[in-house]
Amino acid sequence: METFSAGTTIDPRALANAPDLTLGENQVRLSGLRYTITLNLRGRTGERVSGQLWVEGAPGRILPPIEISGAKGWRSGYVVPVMNGALGGELTVGGSRISMDGGVGYHDHNWGF
Repeated sequence: METFSAGTTIDPRALANAPDLTLGENQVRLSGLRYTITLNLRGRTGERVSGQLWVEGAPGRILPPIEISGAKGWRSGYVVPVMNGALGGELTVGGSRISMDGGVGYHDHNWGF
């Protein structure tokens, strides 16, 4: 197992375009029900992973946002925009290509205070 990551500073104003975000060389875009994720990450050993993945949700198969508010502006919540969706794309890891076409994907998101 290998961990890949990238770090960058983001201007908080860029979050106004969420879920469409660009973080360094990495991106996520939402078009209709399809999330497209472009990756360019480095592992601890210097190995790289790059490529593009997509996961597409099905209409009506989501868990709508649930938000909880607390004292002094505290907010937390949870949403599942893709409970069980089609997955595709390709990753390149250390020069080897890995197809994700025909896969099954899941996307959830929680946020804290």
